[in-house]
Amino acid sequence: MPEEEFSKQYSDSVRNERDQLEQLIQRVEKYRDRQSEFQRVEERRWRAEKRLSDWPQHFDVKNRAQRQRRSRLVYDDRVSEYVKCWTEIEAVIKEVLATFERLGNQHWGPDGEARKILSHAEVELLIQEIATPAASGLGGKIPSALRALRRAAQMVDDLIQPGPAAARRGYRIEIQKWMKSKGLKTTEEAARSLGVGLFTLKSIMSEKGQKRYGDATLTAVLKKIGHKEP
Repeated sequence: MPEEEFSKQYSDSVRNERDQLEQLIQRVEKYRDRQSEFQRVEERRWRAEKRLSDWPQHFDVKNRAQRQRRSRLVYDDRVSEYVKCWTEIEAVIKEVLATFERLGNQHWGPDGEARKILSHAEVELLIQEIATPAASGLGGKIPSALRALRRAAQMVDDLIQPGPAAARRGYRIEIQKWMKSKGLKTTEEAARSLGVGLFTLKSIMSEKGQKRYGDATLTAVLKKIGHKEP
């Protein structure tokens, strides 16, 4: 396949993935808006489970058996409701993870060079974001998944519209100073805190090599670390 044709196919693939990311973000946002519903479902299941096992001793055997049967029916209904929500959430989380994995797939060029939309390290950071959710309980992974999706979308935007080259390259000193002030020991931790990919941050820090970020990303990073002058 000629290089020009491959480059066009690769560019089309990047744009198509960006469109799919936007659609998935919108879907996950709907799950985020249902957080109060998920919390109620979880609380109802917990209360039903507690009533099923916690009985006053003054009930006689007959009344206790009747109440236990009713409580069992309520509990089964609450568990069914919980499982339905849990299944929905797990399905969308699996779709998010599969999307990240797909973004890390290789596209082979005519010269044998492998191109990826996102690097393996960037994909791992996105997956790790979901693996360590900020919230627990039913739907706890949704906010983390949404943050990771938005971060992935920004990475892809940087590929589509990298912008003109900045006059300056290399912000290693400024970023390391910021990392020290925040108690961050590794660039992986810094990248996660700044909301960018590992390779993107390394490129921002370096004076050499291929520029792997857009001007919008650079501006956002500099703002977060408190550096005003480009």
